[in-house]
Amino acid sequence: MLKYYLPIVKDENYPYSFRVRAKIPSEHNDNSKVINDLTECNKDDIVVLAKKHTKEDVDYLISKNINYIFDVSDDKWDPQWGPEDEWNYTCKHAKHITTTCQRLKEKIIEYTGRKEITVIPDPTERPEEEAKFRVSGNMKLVYYGSHGNMKQIDWISEYKRILWKRPGTELKVITNKPEGIPKVKKHPRWYKGMSRDEEKALRKEMQVFFDNNIIDWTYGKQGRLVRESDLVVLPVNKDDHMTQCKGNNRPVDALRLGRFVITTPGCPSYENLDDFIWIGKNIVDGVQWAIDNPEKVLWKIQAGQSYIRHFYTPEVIGNKWKELYENISSH
Repeated sequence: MLKYYLPIVKDENYPYSFRVRAKIPSEHNDNSKVINDLTECNKDDIVVLAKKHTKEDVDYLISKNINYIFDVSDDKWDPQWGPEDEWNYTCKHAKHITTTCQRLKEKIIEYTGRKEITVIPDPTERPEEEAKFRVSGNMKLVYYGSHGNMKQIDWISEYKRILWKRPGTELKVITNKPEGIPKVKKHPRWYKGMSRDEEKALRKEMQVFFDNNIIDWTYGKQGRLVRESDLVVLPVNKDDHMTQCKGNNRPVDALRLGRFVITTPGCPSYENLDDFIWIGKNIVDGVQWAIDNPEKVLWKIQAGQSYIRHFYTPEVIGNKWKELYENISSH
């Protein structure tokens, strides 16, 4: 049996990565289950280790002659982000490695030299809904993503450019809202040598944007606000190494809900969806393109939904895990 090991989950409150990298795939593969205790395994099983594991877990599996897959969903080899030595140790002894996208696969090969790596994307969690797009004088835009991703974007400048081009446009930013606004020095526009008055002005802008535009994230709230929106804007920081290795679950989620996505270059897995979304240097240009081409927008959403049905549904992803398990078991 394929057993997904989630040691810190004792109830149904699964974090995102645990849902899409374990819970949902296991629900669509009869010969698999989620466990939180390795003593439930034997040498006929194959265990899937996620990022929340220890060297002791690996040593236990080795001592019991139990094969395991290491499922790598982030680039955490940088010492400031994660336990580099522990991850190298886990990779060294893994029967196989899985990951979320081609770019992260390339980085794992670079870091470890291991080439037995299979890309299995995150499954979509959303049901497919009707493609919709409206053009009006008060367009509604929405962004969603972790606070770590959100704070890398100069949203104040982006929104000013949008409002200059399309007065009346509304923007909502859904994220795991921190207590109070971030430090001024964390804002992308801050630079060494800023005068005190410049810092005060930036802080004031940050406070206004924070109060008017940022909403604390929940799964249900994200779905509701996307359904109320006309466009989903998902700009990325092309210079961030973690961003470059992210999967494309966020644009897939929006397309699944029937909304068009506008983003910027820098995340290769997003660029795999280039036929179905808008990718360009400036978000405001993408908004204007969508407004000028409503029929193409609807066609792209519908084509994207068809693509997702073939490659990202829970059934498809569950079958990928099943095929990998059977392939490993037969050798």
